[in-house]
Amino acid sequence: MTQTSDVIIIGGGLSGLSAAYELELHPISYTLIEVKPRLGGSVITTKQNGFVMDGGPFAFPRADWWPTLHALNLSNALFELDTPHKRQLAAFNDGTQTLTDALAVHLRQTIIKRMAVTSIGLDEDAGGYLVCLENGLALRARGVVVAVPARYAERIFRTLAPAVSEALAPYHYDHVTRIALGYAADNRPEKVPTSPPDVIFATLYNTAHPSRVPEGGLLVQAGVRVPLVRTTPDALVKNVTETMGWGQPDAVYVNYWQEADPLTVTGPAARLRDLDDKLPDGVALAGGCYKPLTVPQRVEAARDAARQVVATLNS
Repeated sequence: MTQTSDVIIIGGGLSGLSAAYELELHPISYTLIEVKPRLGGSVITTKQNGFVMDGGPFAFPRADWWPTLHALNLSNALFELDTPHKRQLAAFNDGTQTLTDALAVHLRQTIIKRMAVTSIGLDEDAGGYLVCLENGLALRARGVVVAVPARYAERIFRTLAPAVSEALAPYHYDHVTRIALGYAADNRPEKVPTSPPDVIFATLYNTAHPSRVPEGGLLVQAGVRVPLVRTTPDALVKNVTETMGWGQPDAVYVNYWQEADPLTVTGPAARLRDLDDKLPDGVALAGGCYKPLTVPQRVEAARDAARQVVATLNS
Protein backbone atom coordinates (compact mmCIF):
# COMPACT_ATOMS: atom_id res chain seq x y z
CA MET A 1 0.00 0.00 0.00
CA THR A 2 1.22 3.52 -0.76
CA GLN A 3 0.63 6.80 0.96
CA THR A 4 0.15 9.89 -1.18
CA SER A 5 1.48 13.45 -0.89
CA ASP A 6 1.70 16.20 -3.45
CA VAL A 7 5.44 16.50 -2.82
CA ILE A 8 8.01 14.33 -1.05
CA ILE A 9 11.16 15.97 0.30
CA ILE A 10 14.09 13.60 0.71
CA GLY A 11 16.47 14.92 3.37
CA GLY A 12 15.89 16.89 6.56
CA GLY A 13 18.99 19.04 6.65
CA LEU A 14 19.11 22.80 6.09
CA SER A 15 18.02 22.50 2.45
CA GLY A 16 15.24 19.99 3.10
CA LEU A 17 13.86 22.09 5.94
CA SER A 18 14.00 25.21 3.78
CA ALA A 19 12.12 23.47 0.98
CA ALA A 20 9.47 22.26 3.44
CA TYR A 21 9.15 25.77 4.87
CA GLU A 22 8.44 27.07 1.38
CA LEU A 23 5.79 24.40 0.79
CA GLU A 24 4.04 25.50 3.98
CA LEU A 25 3.26 28.73 2.14
CA HIS A 26 1.35 26.88 -0.59
CA PRO A 27 -1.89 24.86 -0.48
CA ILE A 28 0.02 21.66 -1.03
CA SER A 29 0.69 18.50 0.96
CA TYR A 30 4.18 17.17 1.57
CA THR A 31 6.07 14.46 3.40
CA LEU A 32 9.66 15.03 4.57
CA ILE A 33 11.86 11.94 4.97
CA GLU A 34 15.12 12.04 6.99
CA VAL A 35 17.43 9.08 7.52
CA LYS A 36 18.83 10.32 10.84
CA PRO A 37 16.99 10.62 14.18
CA ARG A 38 17.30 14.43 14.18
CA LEU A 39 16.62 17.22 11.73
CA GLY A 40 19.22 19.77 10.74
CA GLY A 41 21.89 17.69 9.04
CA SER A 42 25.34 19.22 9.41
CA VAL A 43 23.92 22.18 11.34
CA ILE A 44 24.31 21.39 15.03
CA THR A 45 25.01 23.57 18.07
CA THR A 46 26.03 22.57 21.57
CA LYS A 47 26.58 24.48 24.81
CA GLN A 48 29.34 23.71 27.28
CA ASN A 49 30.75 25.66 30.24
CA GLY A 50 29.10 28.86 29.01
CA PHE A 51 30.36 28.51 25.42
CA VAL A 52 28.01 28.19 22.44
CA MET A 53 29.78 26.06 19.82
CA ASP A 54 28.86 24.99 16.30
CA GLY A 55 29.70 21.58 14.88
CA GLY A 56 28.80 22.69 11.36
CA PRO A 57 28.49 26.04 9.57
CA PHE A 58 29.52 28.94 11.79
CA ALA A 59 30.26 32.10 9.76
CA PHE A 60 28.61 33.31 6.57
CA PRO A 61 28.33 36.54 4.59
CA ARG A 62 25.93 39.00 6.19
CA ALA A 63 23.02 39.35 3.80
CA ASP A 64 20.46 42.05 4.52
CA TRP A 65 18.50 40.76 1.52
CA TRP A 66 18.04 37.34 3.11
CA PRO A 67 14.22 37.22 3.13
CA THR A 68 13.86 33.98 5.10
CA LEU A 69 15.74 35.46 8.05
CA HIS A 70 13.22 38.26 8.35
CA ALA A 71 10.26 35.92 7.87
CA LEU A 72 11.49 33.74 10.75
CA ASN A 73 11.92 36.78 13.04
CA LEU A 74 15.66 36.13 13.20
CA SER A 75 16.85 39.49 11.91
CA ASN A 76 18.26 40.31 15.35
CA ALA A 77 19.64 36.82 15.95
CA LEU A 78 23.02 37.62 14.37
CA PHE A 79 26.20 39.38 15.35
CA GLU A 80 28.97 40.58 13.06
CA LEU A 81 32.35 38.94 13.33
CA ASP A 82 35.53 40.96 13.62
CA THR A 83 37.51 39.83 10.58
CA PRO A 84 40.29 41.32 8.46
CA HIS A 85 38.25 40.59 5.36
CA LYS A 86 36.46 43.30 3.41
CA ARG A 87 33.21 41.38 3.35
CA GLN A 88 31.04 41.37 6.44
CA LEU A 89 30.65 38.01 8.12
CA ALA A 90 27.99 37.09 10.64
CA ALA A 91 27.15 34.27 13.03
CA PHE A 92 24.10 33.39 15.09
CA ASN A 93 24.04 34.53 18.72
CA ASP A 94 22.82 31.15 19.92
CA GLY A 95 24.46 29.00 17.25
CA THR A 96 23.53 28.15 13.69
CA GLN A 97 21.05 25.54 14.90
CA THR A 98 18.87 28.55 15.73
CA LEU A 99 18.09 28.68 12.02
CA THR A 100 17.19 25.01 11.49
CA ASP A 101 15.15 24.96 14.71
CA ALA A 102 13.22 28.03 13.53
CA LEU A 103 12.50 26.39 10.18
CA ALA A 104 11.44 23.09 11.77
CA VAL A 105 8.99 24.69 14.19
CA HIS A 106 6.96 25.99 11.23
CA LEU A 107 6.50 22.55 9.68
CA ARG A 108 3.03 21.13 10.21
CA GLN A 109 2.89 18.19 7.85
CA THR A 110 4.27 14.64 7.84
CA ILE A 111 7.89 14.12 8.89
CA ILE A 112 9.41 10.63 8.85
CA LYS A 113 12.75 10.16 10.63
CA ARG A 114 15.12 7.17 10.76
CA MET A 115 14.13 6.14 7.26
CA ALA A 116 16.24 5.90 4.11
CA VAL A 117 15.01 6.32 0.55
CA THR A 118 16.34 3.65 -1.79
CA SER A 119 15.09 4.88 -5.15
CA ILE A 120 12.59 6.95 -7.11
CA GLY A 121 10.54 5.45 -9.91
CA LEU A 122 7.70 6.46 -12.20
CA ASP A 123 4.18 5.82 -10.92
CA GLU A 124 2.65 4.34 -14.06
CA ASP A 125 -0.76 3.84 -12.46
CA ALA A 126 -1.41 7.29 -11.04
CA GLY A 127 1.21 9.39 -12.79
CA GLY A 128 3.92 11.16 -10.83
CA TYR A 129 6.50 9.24 -8.83
CA LEU A 130 6.97 6.35 -6.44
CA VAL A 131 9.50 7.01 -3.67
CA CYS A 132 10.70 3.65 -2.36
CA LEU A 133 11.77 3.33 1.28
CA GLU A 134 14.20 0.90 2.89
CA ASN A 135 11.33 -0.81 4.75
CA GLY A 136 9.72 -1.86 1.46
CA LEU A 137 6.96 0.75 1.40
CA ALA A 138 6.48 3.11 -1.53
CA LEU A 139 5.07 6.62 -1.26
CA ARG A 140 3.24 8.27 -4.13
CA ALA A 141 3.97 11.88 -5.00
CA ARG A 142 3.33 14.27 -7.85
CA GLY A 143 6.66 15.99 -7.22
CA VAL A 144 9.94 15.35 -5.40
CA VAL A 145 12.63 17.57 -3.89
CA VAL A 146 15.89 15.67 -3.38
CA ALA A 147 17.87 17.44 -0.66
CA VAL A 148 20.54 14.87 0.18
CA PRO A 149 24.29 14.82 -0.55
CA ALA A 150 25.39 13.78 -4.02
CA ARG A 151 26.69 10.37 -3.01
CA TYR A 152 23.21 9.40 -1.80
CA ALA A 153 21.34 11.13 -4.64
CA GLU A 154 23.44 9.19 -7.13
CA ARG A 155 21.93 5.93 -5.91
CA ILE A 156 18.41 7.31 -5.62
CA PHE A 157 18.36 8.47 -9.27
CA ARG A 158 19.72 5.30 -10.88
CA THR A 159 16.31 4.06 -12.02
CA LEU A 160 14.48 7.32 -12.65
CA ALA A 161 17.23 9.41 -14.27
CA PRO A 162 20.42 7.48 -15.14
CA ALA A 163 22.01 10.60 -16.66
CA VAL A 164 21.72 12.40 -13.32
CA SER A 165 23.14 9.40 -11.48
CA GLU A 166 26.06 9.24 -13.91
CA ALA A 167 26.82 12.93 -13.38
CA LEU A 168 26.75 12.54 -9.60
CA ALA A 169 28.85 9.37 -9.40
CA PRO A 170 32.32 11.03 -9.44
CA TYR A 171 31.34 13.73 -6.95
CA HIS A 172 33.66 14.05 -3.97
CA TYR A 173 34.06 16.08 -0.80
CA ASP A 174 36.72 17.92 1.14
CA HIS A 175 37.05 16.03 4.41
CA VAL A 176 36.79 18.73 7.05
CA THR A 177 36.41 18.13 10.77
CA ARG A 178 34.87 21.01 12.73
CA ILE A 179 36.64 21.84 15.98
CA ALA A 180 35.30 24.36 18.51
CA LEU A 181 37.63 25.40 21.35
CA GLY A 182 36.46 27.56 24.24
CA TYR A 183 38.96 29.40 26.42
CA ALA A 184 38.10 31.14 29.69
CA ALA A 185 39.41 34.65 30.41
CA ASP A 186 42.40 33.43 32.43
CA ASN A 187 43.30 30.78 29.87
CA ARG A 188 42.77 32.38 26.47
CA PRO A 189 45.60 32.21 23.92
CA GLU A 190 47.72 35.30 23.58
CA LYS A 191 47.80 35.08 19.80
CA VAL A 192 45.14 33.68 17.45
CA PRO A 193 45.58 34.06 13.68
CA THR A 194 42.81 35.90 11.86
CA SER A 195 43.11 33.61 8.84
CA PRO A 196 44.13 29.95 8.39
CA PRO A 197 47.89 29.74 9.04
CA ASP A 198 48.38 26.41 7.28
CA VAL A 199 46.80 24.34 4.50
CA ILE A 200 45.54 21.89 7.11
CA PHE A 201 43.02 24.56 8.16
CA ALA A 202 40.03 24.99 5.86
CA THR A 203 38.60 27.75 8.05
CA LEU A 204 39.59 29.60 11.21
CA TYR A 205 37.41 32.08 13.08
CA ASN A 206 37.39 33.40 16.60
CA THR A 207 34.98 35.51 18.62
CA ALA A 208 34.67 36.99 22.09
CA HIS A 209 31.04 37.99 21.56
CA PRO A 210 29.16 37.81 24.89
CA SER A 211 26.39 35.69 23.37
CA ARG A 212 28.93 32.99 22.61
CA VAL A 213 31.47 33.07 25.44
CA PRO A 214 31.69 33.86 29.17
CA GLU A 215 33.03 37.30 30.04
CA GLY A 216 36.61 37.72 28.87
CA GLY A 217 36.66 34.36 27.13
CA LEU A 218 37.38 33.40 23.53
CA LEU A 219 35.82 30.89 21.15
CA VAL A 220 37.84 29.47 18.27
CA GLN A 221 35.91 27.74 15.47
CA ALA A 222 38.20 25.84 13.11
CA GLY A 223 37.73 23.54 10.15
CA VAL A 224 40.58 21.07 9.84
CA ARG A 225 41.25 18.96 6.75
CA VAL A 226 41.60 15.71 8.66
CA PRO A 227 38.90 13.02 8.51
CA LEU A 228 37.93 12.14 12.05
CA VAL A 229 37.79 8.47 11.06
CA ARG A 230 41.59 8.51 10.80
CA THR A 231 42.18 9.83 14.31
CA THR A 232 40.33 10.58 17.54
CA PRO A 233 38.81 13.84 18.79
CA ASP A 234 41.32 14.05 21.66
CA ALA A 235 44.29 13.45 19.38
CA LEU A 236 43.08 15.98 16.84
CA VAL A 237 42.49 18.68 19.46
CA LYS A 238 45.93 18.02 20.95
CA ASN A 239 47.54 18.28 17.52
CA VAL A 240 45.81 21.58 16.75
CA THR A 241 46.46 23.22 20.12
CA GLU A 242 50.11 22.14 20.21
CA THR A 243 50.65 23.27 16.62
CA MET A 244 49.18 26.68 17.43
CA GLY A 245 50.91 26.96 20.80
CA TRP A 246 47.65 27.10 22.72
CA GLY A 247 46.87 25.59 26.11
CA GLN A 248 44.19 23.09 27.04
CA PRO A 249 40.75 24.58 26.25
CA ASP A 250 37.97 24.84 28.82
CA ALA A 251 35.36 23.59 26.36
CA VAL A 252 35.74 21.35 23.31
CA TYR A 253 33.40 20.15 20.60
CA VAL A 254 34.52 18.07 17.62
CA ASN A 255 32.20 17.08 14.80
CA TYR A 256 32.81 15.32 11.49
CA TRP A 257 30.22 15.46 8.73
CA GLN A 258 31.55 13.82 5.58
CA GLU A 259 29.29 15.69 3.18
CA ALA A 260 29.53 19.12 4.79
CA ASP A 261 32.22 20.44 2.44
CA PRO A 262 31.50 19.67 -1.21
CA LEU A 263 34.12 20.45 -3.82
CA THR A 264 32.10 22.35 -6.40
CA VAL A 265 34.62 24.72 -7.97
CA THR A 266 36.83 22.38 -9.98
CA GLY A 267 36.80 18.80 -11.15
CA PRO A 268 33.72 16.62 -11.67
CA ALA A 269 31.59 18.70 -9.31
CA ALA A 270 31.84 21.73 -11.59
CA ARG A 271 29.93 19.82 -14.26
CA LEU A 272 26.81 19.58 -12.10
CA ARG A 273 25.61 23.03 -13.08
CA ASP A 274 23.45 21.67 -15.91
CA LEU A 275 21.79 18.97 -13.81
CA ASP A 276 18.43 20.73 -13.85
CA ASP A 277 18.17 19.99 -17.57
CA LYS A 278 18.52 16.27 -16.87
CA LEU A 279 15.84 16.09 -14.18
CA PRO A 280 12.30 14.89 -14.95
CA ASP A 281 9.46 17.38 -14.64
CA GLY A 282 8.41 17.92 -11.04
CA VAL A 283 11.75 16.81 -9.58
CA ALA A 284 14.29 19.25 -8.14
CA LEU A 285 17.68 19.05 -6.44
CA ALA A 286 18.53 21.20 -3.44
CA GLY A 287 21.64 21.41 -1.28
CA GLY A 288 25.22 22.58 -1.07
CA CYS A 289 26.33 20.00 -3.62
CA TYR A 290 24.25 21.52 -6.38
CA LYS A 291 23.84 25.22 -5.63
CA PRO A 292 25.87 28.01 -3.89
CA LEU A 293 27.41 27.07 -0.58
CA THR A 294 26.83 29.95 1.83
CA VAL A 295 24.12 29.47 4.43
CA PRO A 296 21.84 32.23 3.07
CA GLN A 297 22.25 31.00 -0.50
CA ARG A 298 21.51 27.41 0.44
CA VAL A 299 18.27 28.44 2.16
CA GLU A 300 17.06 30.56 -0.74
CA ALA A 301 18.12 27.99 -3.38
CA ALA A 302 16.16 25.27 -1.57
CA ARG A 303 13.08 27.46 -1.35
CA ASP A 304 13.43 28.18 -5.06
CA ALA A 305 13.65 24.43 -5.79
CA ALA A 306 10.38 23.91 -3.93
CA ARG A 307 8.77 26.74 -5.88
CA GLN A 308 9.88 25.14 -9.15
CA VAL A 309 8.18 21.89 -8.19
CA VAL A 310 5.00 23.70 -7.19
CA ALA A 311 4.97 25.58 -10.50
CA THR A 312 5.26 22.28 -12.39
CA LEU A 313 2.40 20.75 -10.42
CA ASN A 314 0.20 23.78 -11.09
CA SER A 315 0.95 23.92 -14.82
